[in-house]
Amino acid sequence: ASSGLALTYEVVSGPATIAGASVTLTGAGTVVLKASQAGDANLKEAEAEVSIAVAKAWQTISFTSLYGTKAFTSDPIQLGGTSSSGLSVVYEVIQGEGEVFGADLTLTGVGVVTVRAKQLGNDDYEAASAVDRSVTVEQTSQVIEIDVASPVAWQAEPIEVVINTDSGLQSYTLEVLNGPGELQTGNKLKLTGVGVVTLVLSEPGDARYAAALVQKQVTVTKAEQTITFEDLASEIEFRAAAIELKATASSGLEVGYEVVSEHIGSETVAAKGKQWSLSSSEIVGGRLVLPQLGTLPQTVTVKAVQSGDGSHNAASAVEQTFVLSRGEDVLSFDKIGDRLLVGSAIALNATSSSGKSPKYTIVDGPAMVPSSTLGSLY
Repeated sequence: ASSGLALTYEVVSGPATIAGASVTLTGAGTVVLKASQAGDANLKEAEAEVSIAVAKAWQTISFTSLYGTKAFTSDPIQLGGTSSSGLSVVYEVIQGEGEVFGADLTLTGVGVVTVRAKQLGNDDYEAASAVDRSVTVEQTSQVIEIDVASPVAWQAEPIEVVINTDSGLQSYTLEVLNGPGELQTGNKLKLTGVGVVTLVLSEPGDARYAAALVQKQVTVTKAEQTITFEDLASEIEFRAAAIELKATASSGLEVGYEVVSEHIGSETVAAKGKQWSLSSSEIVGGRLVLPQLGTLPQTVTVKAVQSGDGSHNAASAVEQTFVLSRGEDVLSFDKIGDRLLVGSAIALNATSSSGKSPKYTIVDGPAMVPSSTLGSLY
């Protein structure tokens, strides 16, 4: 002021703020400022206005993430461009096989890919000069994997083989190179024995991914099996008919039987302590024929066994124990009927359920049996 008195300032209009005697521009456009002096006892008040035309600011883009050579990847690439204004940068692919989503570049093929970074400006900033960056995308390797359990116990049902690829390509070929196995539809591996199965997986690749080849060895071990042996009665009376033994193996293989028992022979003392061990000729189709010699009662132990085969380990034997007691014999005696006394012999016919030969004696009446075992009556 010409008076030397202090002035005050204010923004009349436009993008600016006042702090004391300092003005801060907050945007582009026309700013009108006013300076005022309220006067004093000797001087009248005074004021003046000034207009300032504020132009848009220039801005630049920094974009350095794409350069040189890069192996193809399916993972998004962060472009990472910035503007000096702080405004967001936008991108577009102007050459090559790629797509932009936000600030990420997704490659769709190989070759030169050029991306343009732009900032179009706003009310306060002019549009920035676009910046182009290029990268040469080359074919990359792919990882393929055979996912199957190993070692694995032999089983009748085929096992599933899972194929994993990081490329997502599906033109693979799975083969059995060697070993006891064969492939079935749907990548199922049928085990044909025990040993080591070598699987080979190949994928021919494409323009983006190189061909790949991998092997996997599957160790096939013998399967375990168990025996289920149907319970026998705790006490069995001696009988001529065979005892039915019913045992099955989880493998489906045929079960064999052994009989072990302390057996006291009836004819000689030397036979004492002799162990029963019935052969296959004495147990046929799971039928146990009881021996004719020995004292009763005695304890008999029957063991069910399955020795395994090329695909199964031997099963743990299962035993059943019962007491063999004396049985009851039933006699059948054909009727004789009334006879005239002519002095001739009358044939006697009797049988026992045990199959043993019966003996005959006279209980009452005028007759005689010369021999208790011949079966003739006089």
